[in-house]
Amino acid sequence: MAKVLSPMLSMDGFGSLGGITFQRARGGTTVRRKPDVSGRLRTIQPSNRALLGYLATYWQSLAVIEKESWVGWAATHPQPDGFGGTFIMSGFNAFIHLNQAAMVGFSAVAPQDYAPTAPLLTTPKTLTAAVGPLSGEIDVDFTMNVAGIAADKVQIFTSDPHVGDGAYDSLKGWKIESSVAGNVLTKLLTGMIPGAFYGIRIRYLQEDGQRSSFLMATSFATV
Repeated sequence: MAKVLSPMLSMDGFGSLGGITFQRARGGTTVRRKPDVSGRLRTIQPSNRALLGYLATYWQSLAVIEKESWVGWAATHPQPDGFGGTFIMSGFNAFIHLNQAAMVGFSAVAPQDYAPTAPLLTTPKTLTAAVGPLSGEIDVDFTMNVAGIAADKVQIFTSDPHVGDGAYDSLKGWKIESSVAGNVLTKLLTGMIPGAFYGIRIRYLQEDGQRSSFLMATSFATV
């Protein structure tokens, strides 16, 4: 029996043709407009997907001893699970986790075959924010438990602007506002919306992709 490729050539056909999608349901075939994925081609998603695909393929080329090094790293570096607890990643996920951070954050040209053996150098200790010298500016100051190095980075994240103090922790819209050298302990954030509140958080990012937990500042309003 011939296989009908176009959904318009059969009452039981399904699939998409142009901007229309034919879908089989319990009550019969339905026709609806094919949904558009908003903004996907105008964001970093395609490059992120390409990098993750590349790393997944690269993982398959690693030797057993190299993969075991990632399993060992994961076993000794539990990750927060978002519910106040921790979990142990697989060796594969550890490889992706660190190499993605290293390649995006430091433009590393190739993945690391072996997991890092040196521990994370330092973690954030304090974080404060103050009104900047001009309208729409926030002066961020922080300290580290141990001095960082210039080769590493401190990533400064801000929440989406909001109108009330303390509401930032319920927001999902965080972005990297700035990255500074690991031994720089101050940063002036500019271009913020005057009068809006922002949540601020930082983390230490090591050149090998290891990163600290976030240190959060209270919601802060610009002027």
